[in-house]
Amino acid sequence: MIDASGVFGNGRMLGVLNREGDVKWLSWPMIDFPNHVERVSFGFSWRRHEEWLGNGWKHQASYVDGTNVILLTSWRRGWRVSRYVFALPDEDVAVFSFNVLGGNDREGNVAIEFFGHFRVSESEIGNTVFYDVEREAVVFYKRGYYFAVGGDRPVNEFSCFRMDGGNVLGLRWRVRRGRGNRYALGDVGGYLKWDLGELSAREGEVTVYVCCGGTDDEAISLLNEKAKEPARKHLEEAIDEGNKFRSRSRIAGVGVARSLLAMRLLCDSGGGIIAAPEFDPKFQHSGGYRYVWGRDATFIAYAFDVAGYHELSRKFYVWCSELKRREGLLFQRYCCDGALASQWGEVQLDETGAVLWGLREHVEMTEDYDLLLTLSPVVEEMADGLARMVDDRGVLAPCFDLWEERSARILYSGRLRWTRKCGERDGGTWWH
Repeated sequence: MIDASGVFGNGRMLGVLNREGDVKWLSWPMIDFPNHVERVSFGFSWRRHEEWLGNGWKHQASYVDGTNVILLTSWRRGWRVSRYVFALPDEDVAVFSFNVLGGNDREGNVAIEFFGHFRVSESEIGNTVFYDVEREAVVFYKRGYYFAVGGDRPVNEFSCFRMDGGNVLGLRWRVRRGRGNRYALGDVGGYLKWDLGELSAREGEVTVYVCCGGTDDEAISLLNEKAKEPARKHLEEAIDEGNKFRSRSRIAGVGVARSLLAMRLLCDSGGGIIAAPEFDPKFQHSGGYRYVWGRDATFIAYAFDVAGYHELSRKFYVWCSELKRREGLLFQRYCCDGALASQWGEVQLDETGAVLWGLREHVEMTEDYDLLLTLSPVVEEMADGLARMVDDRGVLAPCFDLWEERSARILYSGRLRWTRKCGERDGGTWWH
């Protein structure tokens, strides 16, 4: 079962929230790899009673209309905790903007807490977390991946710790008078707390930023910059960017708009289009879906072409032209950097056929014959590779089916068989 309430991203960062609002996946600087978090959770403190927002709270999640901004609202004991979750469109920053409202009888000091268990680059080995006193932030890092976490209010408590001994949620013993450990190495976690004051019948706010960088200075500098700006400005920028994207669609309809916005999250800035956000990172129920299959990605690219987002489709086909192939045929799936992803051992011929079909549709819709001319050597190689898989009777060779369950002569793959047609159009070899 998929445990997810929303997905957010910007083409370089991709995050997945579970039903209780925990971040279970955060990849950067590509949307498929590497993932850096085991868990990011937020807590709620009232009258010294502390609990994580998943424990016994009721939740409702939705996207702000026309955007990929998530609004997650949680209720319990007369309290309402709302948070907007999104990635800044043009910067490597994840934003968690909290608003807390209590009833008339909810007296006592209120606080929001952050807990982060980072396994940078998908490993518990060699991680470090430290508390930056000047910035009031925890910084997680390993080699060239740095993540500075802080808020737009003063921090009241902090701690850095190892995750040994099942130390997942029982963190309080690590903090004394607001000060915990300033460093931890290995499989590490970090904790921050922001007091919002007395909130009986009024609202309190704090915005938490996760800023990515190639160095600690880069990540902390980005955090400094964003925390000084009004949180409302960031939310409005994300909403405006989503609305502008949606308004460009040639096809109307709420369902269409939601689909296009969801598919856009699957587009890596380098051109690859993954099949889905990764909901099963440890391959417990599947072989993973954070990869680029030529077939799946082509269907998304075709949808973008039909809706008028030709630049996303073009970028994908250029990206495809640079992939490693075997005798002209694409492998089953790839990572967003073009590296081969894990395979089931056999070629799926429809992967190559689908890409060629999608490219033809793209060129016919856009009349971008310069692109066809540029890619024509690759097109010829791929089409010749498919032609070699057809016997004298015109029958396609056996290959894996769509779900990699069996090898057979499959009608679906046969329909995506391509043959070379003599002739050229505007200097570019054409295929059908």
